[in-house]
Amino acid sequence: MSGEAHDAVFERMQIQRIREEILPLFDRFADGEEAYYDNPCLGRSRDPLRAGPEMCSVSGERHERCWQQVRESRRRSHPDTLCFPIACEECPVYKDARPSIVEELGEELNNMVHLLRRNEREVRSAMNFTRDLAGSLEDLDLENHRIREEMNLDPLTGLYNRRFLDESLEHEVQRCRHRRRHLSLLMLDIDHFKTWNDLHGHLEGDRMLARFGKLLRASIRDYDRAFRFGGEEFVVLFPDTDLEDARAVAERIRMRFEQLVFTVPVTRAFSEGRDSRTISGGVAVYREGLGAMELLELADQALYCAKSTGRNRIESVPLPVVV
Repeated sequence: MSGEAHDAVFERMQIQRIREEILPLFDRFADGEEAYYDNPCLGRSRDPLRAGPEMCSVSGERHERCWQQVRESRRRSHPDTLCFPIACEECPVYKDARPSIVEELGEELNNMVHLLRRNEREVRSAMNFTRDLAGSLEDLDLENHRIREEMNLDPLTGLYNRRFLDESLEHEVQRCRHRRRHLSLLMLDIDHFKTWNDLHGHLEGDRMLARFGKLLRASIRDYDRAFRFGGEEFVVLFPDTDLEDARAVAERIRMRFEQLVFTVPVTRAFSEGRDSRTISGGVAVYREGLGAMELLELADQALYCAKSTGRNRIESVPLPVVV
């Protein structure tokens, strides 16, 4: 057999050994099973008659895998690798063992498994740390969300405050401009609220505001937003809602509030300790070209109209007629 033919046969034998001896170990390792290459050359390197009394001239200590070649880069990144990268090919033990590429691949696998097993605890600890960190970040995010919510709320009524109204209204107007959606705005005012405070005191006025805030939250959809505009004035944003539907909700709120009866201090004028109030409202709907403050001003004008025409009513700004 020629040299070239011999080399080709040897190469095929090595490839077959890799398929039969090495590749299954990777599959076992991937499945979480024990994977170890039982190197037939290793026994000879441990044989006392061959290498036992000798010390590796490179390491200065005994190494079971003393003949294995390891790349310099790996040695630098993993100082405790089982062998050294230099001088092995000159070692008599290495020469006598005559390892092939199959044995070298097997020992590379053993080294990899060794390093991974050694670091398994560190990896698990890092994973636990990452999990704990993720949980802490989630808790922090929830806490930040809670703080932001509190910053945006009016503490008396539980509704959103004026600062958040300005931010939300601008956002909704921009949304209408870009997506051509409907947006209605309702402004409400408690009728004769100053008189109420004069008759029953500011504490009873606060109780009325708090109760109205609760009524307002219960009367709108989850994606609508109600705000305390200031004093006894309130604003509700109705995204994706036309004028007719917004008026219907406003009327429902007006009638519910009208039916409320408040307990007040007993006086000569209120011998039964009961009193009630009404609300007035103005509705405006977004149309092309309006800014946030312009939409708010239109609702305010409609509210003024409701106040000046008898109170306890809802007025609206009609849409312009398209000719």
